[in-house]
Amino acid sequence: MASTFNSMAIIYKEHANFKLALEYYHNSLRINRKLGLDKSTARNLNNIGNLFRAQKFYEKAISYYREALFINTKQGYVSGVSLNHLNIGRSAFEMGALELAQEQLIKGLSAARSSKSEERIPYAQRLLAQVHISLGNLDMAMHYIEQALRNSNKSKNASQIAKNQVIRGEILFLQGNVTEAKLMAEEAFEFYDSKDDLEGKLLNVSLLLKTTDQAENAAQALKYALLKNKLHDSIYSVQNAQILSQLSAEQEFMETKIGLEKRASEESMEAERQKQNSMMLMIGLVFLDIFSVIIVQLFRKTSANNDNLAKLNKQIESHQAALQARNEQLMRVNDDKNDLVSIVAHDLRAPLGNIQGLVKHMQKDKAHSKDQVQYLEMIDRSCSRLIEMTNAVLDMEAIEAEHLNVTLQKLDVVRLVKNLVSEAKNTASEKQITLKSNLPDKDMNIIADQNFLQPVIQNLVTNAINYSPTHTSINLNVASNGFKTIIEVSDKGPGISASDQKRLFSPFQTLSNKPTQNENSTGLGLYITKRYVEAMNGLIRCNSKVGEGTTFEVEFESA
Repeated sequence: MASTFNSMAIIYKEHANFKLALEYYHNSLRINRKLGLDKSTARNLNNIGNLFRAQKFYEKAISYYREALFINTKQGYVSGVSLNHLNIGRSAFEMGALELAQEQLIKGLSAARSSKSEERIPYAQRLLAQVHISLGNLDMAMHYIEQALRNSNKSKNASQIAKNQVIRGEILFLQGNVTEAKLMAEEAFEFYDSKDDLEGKLLNVSLLLKTTDQAENAAQALKYALLKNKLHDSIYSVQNAQILSQLSAEQEFMETKIGLEKRASEESMEAERQKQNSMMLMIGLVFLDIFSVIIVQLFRKTSANNDNLAKLNKQIESHQAALQARNEQLMRVNDDKNDLVSIVAHDLRAPLGNIQGLVKHMQKDKAHSKDQVQYLEMIDRSCSRLIEMTNAVLDMEAIEAEHLNVTLQKLDVVRLVKNLVSEAKNTASEKQITLKSNLPDKDMNIIADQNFLQPVIQNLVTNAINYSPTHTSINLNVASNGFKTIIEVSDKGPGISASDQKRLFSPFQTLSNKPTQNENSTGLGLYITKRYVEAMNGLIRCNSKVGEGTTFEVEFESA
């Protein structure tokens, strides 16, 4: 039944009857929620969001997308997560909320990569390019649209390719390269000439009009101007299809009603004139009367059912309002908790630093007894551990509150890794561990943020040192295929079991293996590392075999 309601909603949406489409979507949603079908429920919520977005009720659309996102995230349905993030991002972009749009589209792109969606990856990249055009970041816009073009060419999606060409042409035009922009627009025009994509055609023709020299080719410019106006009018007509459809339906109903009344009158008069000639006609009229009664009864029953559905929808809306209020209360409590954690962590860090500084000053005094020296070393280690944990908690609090200020730019990853290897060699040598690096002789650029990339690599190297036995080696490799750049950190430690790998990147996890010399571990390092990588649109993977060692791979887009 739920799938039937959903199908009916789709039909009504295609015919621009948004009122009935919404009603059937809600009926399907009610049934799926009652049956506990989370995946179908999320799909209903996303469809309702699409309905509101089509009518430009963006905030309403986003509220439904977020509810669907919550369900899909809880269920681990990555494909649904990517779709919800992208829909939120698109709605935010169309309503002019560019920061929210960028944030959501980056998350949608990351999830699309995880689900290996050939369609959504270039779609997300194109939307990010459009956001950066609006922000005036033409270099980043060009980076994303070139990535989108490469991916859409691989999937051979002609529609995606045409849209991406138009957006790239728009960026070229803004950069002053009018000639190449015009070539991109003309290539796309050949595709759109035989298609019904009105919005794509309008973007394409707008770019053609911009790049056509009106003084040199007035006729061509006039052609594009007229076509642009025609497309604009067509889109306007489509946007008003709901109103027109409703009016048409009402007109059709009235005409049918009048026609039926007229026909019934004529048939009645004809029956009166011929009743003595045809008993069969009388039987037919009697049958029609009975049938009419049945129809009336069915109509009344249907009206009653509609009233019941209306009451049920009001109850659902009331429950939704209560749920929203509860969610807002929980969010306030969570915000208070985060504020408290942040305050406590900040207040702890300063006195701990003072204590450690005092201890280090006391350690310079050679007159201490052996026991006193041991006590001072123990206090120093405890302070270091507490400071490390405090910093980790503050990092986690920033991540959970989504306060990561990531600035993506071109970075030479080879130079960064060389510097980090040099810094880590002393720590490795203390455990008699050899640190090796296999780095190319040339620069290798990626799109990342140095303030976040550096702690990512540092944490992976420190982890490898902590879990590696003495007299072993750790290898750092950097390689690129032109599109992706991968940083590898490999050790010959005890390896990680399959059960531990499933919760490796979750916070506060206690794993089976321990550091070989009881080094400090907060249980947050890999969780923070993964969130940092994802914030930079990267991917992190772990490949490990018990008894053979572990390799962590971090993947970023090449620049």
